[in-house]
Amino acid sequence: MSNSTKREPDSRSSFELALEELAIVGGFSNTVSLLFTGRSADRQGELASMVHAKACAHGRSIGALTRSSMFDHSAIIGLARMIIECLTMYGYLRKSTSQSDWELRYLVLRLHDTASRIKFMRAWQQKSDYADLEAGREELIEAIRQNSTARNLPKDKCDKLLGGESIFVDGMRNAAKDVGWDSDAFLAIYNYFSAHLHGAPMSF
Repeated sequence: MSNSTKREPDSRSSFELALEELAIVGGFSNTVSLLFTGRSADRQGELASMVHAKACAHGRSIGALTRSSMFDHSAIIGLARMIIECLTMYGYLRKSTSQSDWELRYLVLRLHDTASRIKFMRAWQQKSDYADLEAGREELIEAIRQNSTARNLPKDKCDKLLGGESIFVDGMRNAAKDVGWDSDAFLAIYNYFSAHLHGAPMSF
């Protein structure tokens, strides 16, 4: 290779290179998202699109935080964890499944959402103010019980889904595995990132 074509080594730090890559990927993702704005989609596609937009927003926020005079590394890591969750959810929503499996996934997501809203309302509202949410929760629980995929699950697993605490039918770790990530590496990174959302010593 001649001196005229030899590339100079990049003097930027790995952190600077990672930020540039994040900006490139985020910009590409936003462009793709805008190209598909307004097109018809099924429910899976609609939900996945919203999750994708959320991940893009988190990426932009990371870029903004790195330019702040106060480098809040825990906030950056917290946003990175949310991107991981979004990408896991995106793959979970877009995975090709049977109609019954998809319906169960959707019902479990709706039940978790409804249960979370009820918990929030309890702090400031009378029970009569969110009676519609409680009625909706019972309807979703019954719909899960009637779902053919749920009927074939072990009782303890089905009971857990009916509690409204689950987001993923088979848990986040299995959802990440379905996306193609190494489950042990995913768990290690996710747990480390999660520590920065709390006041535990690891976060500082």
